[in-house]
Amino acid sequence: MIKKLVTVLFALLLLLVPATACGPSQPKTIRIGAVMDLSGALAGIGSQLRDSIVLAVKQVNEAGGIDGTQVELIVEDGKTDPTSGFEAVKKLVEVNGINVIIGPMISGASLAAGPYALENQVLLFSPSATSPDIAD
Repeated sequence: MIKKLVTVLFALLLLLVPATACGPSQPKTIRIGAVMDLSGALAGIGSQLRDSIVLAVKQVNEAGGIDGTQVELIVEDGKTDPTSGFEAVKKLVEVNGINVIIGPMISGASLAAGPYALENQVLLFSPSATSPDIAD
């Protein structure tokens, strides 16, 4: 699962290159967010997923970034709670200006955050939420 997450992260970052390189000046960093459950029932898995994302970002940056632009990762704790996960997504968007978020991890938080992400044009994808309702 971790290898799949890292592959998805790289693919996502490669998709961002045209979007970030089109303007008159390239941004100083490409900022992405992650809502991982670092506390609560899924803290063990959430910590491993976070560490995998941190490693992927480190490797991208050490290789020169994406089209010369470094990647910055901001991680929030979803706390294995739907309300906390949704609030973490809102914080990443409203406070940090993030528009690409890996997570939340649990279906309840992903379902709660989905309409908000759509309304705010935020790409949101979960490495672990399993509810079939997410596709709707």
